Amino acid sequence: ISNNWGGTPIELWQPGGTLYNAMIYPYMVGPMSLTGFAWYQGEANARGTEATAYATKFPNMITSWRNGFQNPKAYFGFIQLSTWCPDNDDPKNNPQGPLAVPELRQSQMAAYLSLEKIGYATNADHGAQCNIHPPNKQYCGKRLGQSALALQYQQDDVLWKSPTYAGTATTTTTTSSSAISRLGSSSSSSSSSSSQQDNNNNNKASIVIEFNDVSNEGLYQLDQSYNAVTPDPNFSCESHPPGTCGGAFVLLNNGQGWVEATITIMQGNRNSSAAVRLETTTEAATQIVATSYGWASIPFLTLYDA
Repeated sequence: ISNNWGGTPIELWQPGGTLYNAMIYPYMVGPMSLTGFAWYQGEANARGTEATAYATKFPNMITSWRNGFQNPKAYFGFIQLSTWCPDNDDPKNNPQGPLAVPELRQSQMAAYLSLEKIGYATNADHGAQCNIHPPNKQYCGKRLGQSALALQYQQDDVLWKSPTYAGTATTTTTTSSSAISRLGSSSSSSSSSSSQQDNNNNNKASIVIEFNDVSNEGLYQLDQSYNAVTPDPNFSCESHPPGTCGGAFVLLNNGQGWVEATITIMQGNRNSSAAVRLETTTEAATQIVATSYGWASIPFLTLYDA
């Protein structure tokens, strides 16, 4: 059963909201038997403090739906927001600008972290740049379907999760490697970075990020993000506000702030784990105090799990 109303905030789908009353609650009379839900919403809440508040409202809505259908462990799958350019948002209503979009993506994950039987699939890597309605939904559809097979139908051999952050480790590497692009999902890492000089007296700071939930085939890296070239291969990030585009960044403690970093896969797979190295050239000896990957309304994502 497909119940949709475009451009609506989550508040309308919560108990007491007009769309909840008209399009959800009638099925609870009985209640109608069901297996689960698929949810694709959030753009209307990706502004200002609403993006942060979503981390509470979203799990509460899921719980209320499950209780209303008397199915407290019903499968619930959601799509992490795709790409778009909120260029015309009023700064008074959305002081975060484009960065409210990744903030909402992170708030969506609060449901996965706090509730049982929650599936998710990102559509942030196969967007359509500034088009809020990306046509290529087959990627997120397949990913969400895999989560349902694993969570609802107990097909334990189906791998559906994205690699998850496990921690940081030091590295002594001083050699630069393949470049990526700009900003992302932050994690504190002040005690696990190194800073050295190469033969040209350039200071290099690097850190290793470790991941769990990696397939046996391991990680691989694209030369270029899909979002950088689809649908417009000449898309210009510079014509949009800061925070619109982003790949890999590190935060330095020498006053430079956030700077772009390169990514190198350290190991493809070992016991369902993997690691990548983030490295940058710095103006002076420094430490990396945080890392960031894809923290933008149009994330330039190049790392994939095979």
